[in-house]
Amino acid sequence: MNSKCNHPPHASYRHGSRSGKLECGLCSVRETAACRGLSEDALRDANAVSYRKMFSQGAIILREGDPVAWCGMIVSGVVKLVKTSSDGRQQIVGLQFGSEFLGQPFEQLWRLSAEAATDVDLCCFSQSAFDGLRARNPALEGALLHDAMGSLDAARDWMFVLGRKTAEEKLASFLVFIAERLGAPCEQASAEGEAQVAFDGELPLSRTEISQFLGLRIETVSRQFRKLKAVGVIDTTGNRGLRVLDMARLRNLAESESD
Repeated sequence: MNSKCNHPPHASYRHGSRSGKLECGLCSVRETAACRGLSEDALRDANAVSYRKMFSQGAIILREGDPVAWCGMIVSGVVKLVKTSSDGRQQIVGLQFGSEFLGQPFEQLWRLSAEAATDVDLCCFSQSAFDGLRARNPALEGALLHDAMGSLDAARDWMFVLGRKTAEEKLASFLVFIAERLGAPCEQASAEGEAQVAFDGELPLSRTEISQFLGLRIETVSRQFRKLKAVGVIDTTGNRGLRVLDMARLRNLAESESD
């Protein structure tokens, strides 16, 4: 099946490099980030104290246990959240995408580490500046609360995926999740004529990281990828290249193993 998708060009970022400010009116996540409810005056206030920071794929954005000194909105890219046990073992506990808030405004220390799963562009604020913005703008506080509750619901849904679904359902659920967050509208439709979300690009996690994220063995993940490819649901290239060929069937597989 041929599809024609538009994806943003790949950018090359230095580790944690700063760049010029991103004007709010030109920001691609202006309507979906926590600043979406701010007035024009409040946006100018926010823009005056913001700064832009870019991280290349694989860079450490923040470390668990460091003081909470800043926060930010993800303008583009995928951030991997990692928890480390006392004996050094690590677990990927979440992924964050464009428009999502990266920060812990009510904590003194970071409780998780954050790594750039892809190149990441952040609109950042010092913690004191952001506290001031929240105090002056109840709409910002409300948007943060709304988004936090949505993240909590998503975490509960993912607990169900990890605890109750089969290996095939877990991988299919993960690929649906990625396709819906990172996919672009394509010239492709379901049998019912409805437009579909499709994905044609690179996954933000390696096969090994996917196995950790899903609580599966790497061999199991590789086997499930081969199975999905064999039945024409996806196509793969290398370790991360993925193309979703049948989004409707992938959604069905995420819910049930039966064909």
